[in-house]
Amino acid sequence: MKPDSGWLSWPSKGRGAFVKEWLDRGYEALDDGWGAYDKHHVKPREYGGDHSQMTVAGVSAKTESKLRAVLDSYGARPDTGPASFSMSSPSRGRKRSYYDRDTPKPYFIASITKLYTAAVVMQLRDAGLVDLDDSIERHLDAETVSGLNTCRGMEHSAEITVRDLLAHTSGIAGYFDQKRRSGGTLLKKILQTDRSWSIQEALDIAKHDMSSRFAPGTAGKPFYSDTNYHLLALIIQSLTGASWEKVVESRVIAPLALNDTWPFRPAEIARYDEIAPMLHGQTPVRILLAMASVGAHGGLVSTADDGLRFLEAFMTGKLFDLLTLEEMQEDRKRIFFPLRYGLGMMRYGTPRLLSPGKGPRTYIGHSGSSGTVLFRAPSADLYISGNVSQIKNRALVYQLTSRLGAIAS
Repeated sequence: MKPDSGWLSWPSKGRGAFVKEWLDRGYEALDDGWGAYDKHHVKPREYGGDHSQMTVAGVSAKTESKLRAVLDSYGARPDTGPASFSMSSPSRGRKRSYYDRDTPKPYFIASITKLYTAAVVMQLRDAGLVDLDDSIERHLDAETVSGLNTCRGMEHSAEITVRDLLAHTSGIAGYFDQKRRSGGTLLKKILQTDRSWSIQEALDIAKHDMSSRFAPGTAGKPFYSDTNYHLLALIIQSLTGASWEKVVESRVIAPLALNDTWPFRPAEIARYDEIAPMLHGQTPVRILLAMASVGAHGGLVSTADDGLRFLEAFMTGKLFDLLTLEEMQEDRKRIFFPLRYGLGMMRYGTPRLLSPGKGPRTYIGHSGSSGTVLFRAPSADLYISGNVSQIKNRALVYQLTSRLGAIAS
């Protein structure tokens, strides 16, 4: 970060306009006055700035200093790529953004994409085009469905519902990171040699080179499988007549003006170097063909700021009814510590060891295996969106999220 000499002052005239708009919007007054808020690293975009580096609205100098120290320490690590984070607390009128590069790049949000896909499915459900308890046979051809779930010699594929796909209770094998009968995982192979695949190829791997985990809907038996969301993409196409990419653009990205969010597909491969690079440990990873193949389970590119805008809309009824949001959070099942899963949504329960102070203990939203998070802490009305570009050490971004939540709340 730049030293104090590189900061912009906040003159009284500008401060007065800011405070007036703050109060006009109904945000709470500050108990300790505005004396501790008289510097911005740069002007926020809303006030004519470029929103780069650390921008602050309604954040005390002490809190800002702590946040910068933590984020700087992670940004300087050899096992993180370009770090980019945005945080907000709408009820308190607070927003801050952090980038450890002058010009931040968008990044692969990986499995956070599932949250966008789930939003589309719930919109289609609310429009009466699909029921969550529909058998997937109702929306997909018999050849696609056959062989998806075979346990102990019994074919269970017709029992799989749309709800099972959303909640990872289908028992379908995970084509991407589950070990294959022929050896190894697709993830391990693409880290060695980049390659592409179609949805049909992914389904064939799950059907013929892997074992189903359990019969669909078995009580207390979730299994996180990217294959589920490839199937949801096919259902979305069946219901709308358009590809998953086109539908997520028209139903989510465009209405929310997420101008820096887009699906990474084969036609976008030439844009790969516009995106923040990923690391596996300290080794750079270049997997453009693979990232153009993951689609509805991991193929969106976005920014920390766009992530906040999406999640705030998701959580406040701008994409679907709030009753639908409640439904998506019911009956969460543990997929792996410390995560539980509802209908397309994760619940992250912060272990006290990671956040020993008074910070939030519960976050809802989603994370991605590329080192990304997009969570809301309901107890603090705190939104956190960000990326550390780390594939191998998946715990790293959760540790950072817990630390930021403890400081910012």
